[in-house]
Amino acid sequence: MEEFHSLLQRQLKKHLGDCEEYPPNLQSFIASIDEAYNDLDAHVHMLEHAMDLSSYELYQANSELRSNNERIMKQHSALTKLTRSKAVFYGDVSRTIKRLTETVAKTLDISRVSVWKYNADGSYFTCSDSYDLCKNRHTFGQTMTGADFSNNTAEHNTTPVMDVPILMGGRAIGIMRHEHIGPIRQWTADEKSFSGSITDLISLALEAAERRRVEADLRIRTSAMNAATDQIIITDIYGRVEFVNPSFERETGYSLDEIQGELPDFFSSDKYNSEFYATLIDMVLSGHTWHGEIILRRKNGDTAVEDVTITPIKNDAGAVERFIAIKRNVTEKKIYEKQLDHLAHHDHLTDLPNRLMFSDRLTQCIAQAARKGEKVAVLFLDLDQFKMINDTLGHTTGDILLKSVSERLQRCTREADMIARMGGDEFTAILCDIAAASDVEAITKRIIDVFSNPFIIAEKELFVTVSIGVGIYPTDGADVETLVKNADSAMYRAKEHGRNNCQFFNKAHNAAVAKRMQIENSMRSAIERNEFILHYQPRTDITTENILGAEALIRWHHPKLGLVPPSQFIPIAEENGLIIPISDWVMGTACAQNKLWQTKGLSPITIAVNVSARHFLQDNLVDTVRETLEVTGLQPDHLELELTESVLMHSIDIAVSTLYKLKDMGLKLSVDDFGTGYSSLTYLKRFPIDTVKIDQSFIRDLTTNPDDAAIARAVIAMAQSLKLKVIAEGVETLEQLQFLAGMGCDEIQGYFVSRPVASDEFESILRGRECSSDDAADARRAA
Repeated sequence: MEEFHSLLQRQLKKHLGDCEEYPPNLQSFIASIDEAYNDLDAHVHMLEHAMDLSSYELYQANSELRSNNERIMKQHSALTKLTRSKAVFYGDVSRTIKRLTETVAKTLDISRVSVWKYNADGSYFTCSDSYDLCKNRHTFGQTMTGADFSNNTAEHNTTPVMDVPILMGGRAIGIMRHEHIGPIRQWTADEKSFSGSITDLISLALEAAERRRVEADLRIRTSAMNAATDQIIITDIYGRVEFVNPSFERETGYSLDEIQGELPDFFSSDKYNSEFYATLIDMVLSGHTWHGEIILRRKNGDTAVEDVTITPIKNDAGAVERFIAIKRNVTEKKIYEKQLDHLAHHDHLTDLPNRLMFSDRLTQCIAQAARKGEKVAVLFLDLDQFKMINDTLGHTTGDILLKSVSERLQRCTREADMIARMGGDEFTAILCDIAAASDVEAITKRIIDVFSNPFIIAEKELFVTVSIGVGIYPTDGADVETLVKNADSAMYRAKEHGRNNCQFFNKAHNAAVAKRMQIENSMRSAIERNEFILHYQPRTDITTENILGAEALIRWHHPKLGLVPPSQFIPIAEENGLIIPISDWVMGTACAQNKLWQTKGLSPITIAVNVSARHFLQDNLVDTVRETLEVTGLQPDHLELELTESVLMHSIDIAVSTLYKLKDMGLKLSVDDFGTGYSSLTYLKRFPIDTVKIDQSFIRDLTTNPDDAAIARAVIAMAQSLKLKVIAEGVETLEQLQFLAGMGCDEIQGYFVSRPVASDEFESILRGRECSSDDAADARRAA
C-alpha cells in the first residue's frame, strides 16, 4: 500500500512539474487519497491481526484434537485388550474386575475405581478390592450405605466424579464408582462411553459366571437324578412327559424316547376312578404337594405299589409350570410289612388274632361303645380237660385239636365279632354292639352246642367241652384289663358249676359292693391320717445280681380292713379322681426316701414310681415332678416313671409331648406291663423311653408255655433293636431267671430276688448287698 502511495506522488509531480502547491481541487483529491490510504492501512493491520489470531486458535484446536485422538486410541486399545480377556468370557469375576478397575484408573487418569453390588436391603458391598493410587484399599465384602460412601471419600480426600451402573438383564445390580483427588472436571462423551463399555464387560463376566454356575448346577442335578434309585418323572403343566431317569426306565420298562411328550396314562392302573385322579390333579395345580401310594402298571402289564410324591414347580411369578414326580416301588415292603404285622398280631398255630391284637381290638370297641352308648361283651373260653389230651395223646394231637377248635369258634360268631387265642387252651371272643344279654346267650349256646359233636383227629373221636365266662362293658368293667379279668373270673365259676356251661360275671354281690363303698369313703381321708405306706421291691442286674433300683409300691393300712392291696383301691381311686393326690404322695415319699438312703452313704439307685392314666394326662404333671425333685433334692436321673401301654396310647400326641418334657429334665421312663395294653409296637419308637418291663403274665409260664416264651423273646429282641433295656417282672424261679438270661434280658424283678418290703428292710438289703460286693472284691484282690 505504501508503494502505491509513492507511485501516485511521482505521477503527480511528472504531470505538474515543479509546482510547489497543487490546485485546490487536486489537493482535495490527494487528501481523499491519503484518507483512503490510512483507512486501508488500518484494515490491513486488522486483517493481519485476525489472520495471526486464527492461526493460533487453529494450532490450539489441532493440538486438542491430537490429544483427544490419542486418548481415544488409548481407550480403544485398552478396551480391545480387555475384550479379548478370557477371564471375562469364562466368568472369572474377581480377576476381571481387578483388571478392569486398574485399566480404568490408568486410562482415565483418576485416583480410585471400585465396583460395588447392591445388597437386598439397598445398601452396597464391595465385590472387588478397590484400585487406589494412594494405596488405600477397601476390605473385600465391606458393606456401606450412601452416607458411608460420603465419609469414605472424605477420609481419602477424594471426590466421586462418576457412578456408572452395572446392568444384568436390564436391571441395575451395582455401580462402578470413579473417584479423583483434586477439582472436579467435565467428563467427555467418549470417557463416559469407555466406562460404560467397562461395566458391560463386568456384566458379561457376571453373566458368564452365573451361566457356568447354572450349567454346573444343572449337570450336578442331572447326574443326581440319573444316579437316584428313586424313579423321577418331570412333566409340563399339561402332564406331558419331558424327562424320566434311568431308574424309571428300569422299573417300568418304558424308555424316555417311548413316552416323551406322552401323558402318564400309559402306566396308570384301573384301581382308581376318575374322581381320584381329578382330586390329585386339582391339588397339584393349586400349588400343593401330593403324596400317597398308588398301584401303577409296568410296560409288561404287571402292577406294583408305588410310593409317589408329586410336587409342582413354580416360576418366578409363582405360577405352576411343571411337575416333578418321585416314586418308589414299595410292593415288597408292603408285603413284608403285612407279613410282619400278621405275625405280630396272630397266633402262629391257629392263625387267630393273638393276645396283642385282642387287646387292641377290645380297646377300640370299648372306645366306640363309650361314644355311642353301646355294650361290648367279652367271652373267656377254656377247653375242659385239655391238659389230659396233651398228656395222653401228645402235643401234636393237641395242636391239631386247637386248630379245629378255632375253626368251629369262628363259625359260631358274627362277622363283626372276633375270636382270639390267648395262649394254651384259652380263647376269647369280642362281641361288639350288644343290645341285650340274650344276644350273648344265643352265641354262647351255639358254641356249647357245636362242641357237642366229636373232633375227628387221626381217625380218633375226641369229645371236648368248653367253659365260658362273660363280662359286659360297661357294667362289668370300663377297661380292657378289668373286663377280661371279670370274664376270666366268670369262666372259673363256670368250671366250678361243672364245666361245659356259660356264666355271666355277677358284681351285685352285697358284700363286695359294701366293701367297695367302704374303701372309697375311707380313702378320702387316708392321706391325712398317714394310712398309706410304701414298700420297695428291688430290681437287680440279671448278670451281676447288683441292685440297680427299686419300684415303689403303695400299701394301705386300713384301720378296720387291715392291709388293703392296691388292686382293690387303685381302680376306685382312678374312677373318683383320688389317684392324683395319692400319686403325688407316692412320688414325694419315694423321692425323699431315695435321697435319705443316699445321705446315709448307700450307693445311688433309681426309684421307680407308677404313673396312672389320669395323673399322666394332668396338665401340671411336669411341674409336679420338677417341684418334687427340687423339694426332696433328688437328682432327676435317680427317678424313673413307669407308664402302661394303655396310658401312652390314650392320646399319643399328648403322650409324646409330655414324655419329651420329662426326658429333657433328665428322668428315666419305662413302659410297665408291656404286652397287656395297646398292642401296636410301631408306636413304641415314637416315645423317648429307656426301659420296657415284660408283664409278669408272660413270665409266669415262661418255661412251659411256648407262646409266653415267644412273646418274651420277641419283646426282648424288639427292645434291643430299639436300644432299650428290658426288665422282667414276676420272676420267681431260677429256671425263669436262666431262661431270661439266655434271651438277653437286662434286669429282673420278683419274688426270686425279694418281695416288696418296707423302707427299713429294703435298706438292710441294700447294705447287705454292698457288703457282699465289698467282700467279693476283697477276695478277688487277695487272690
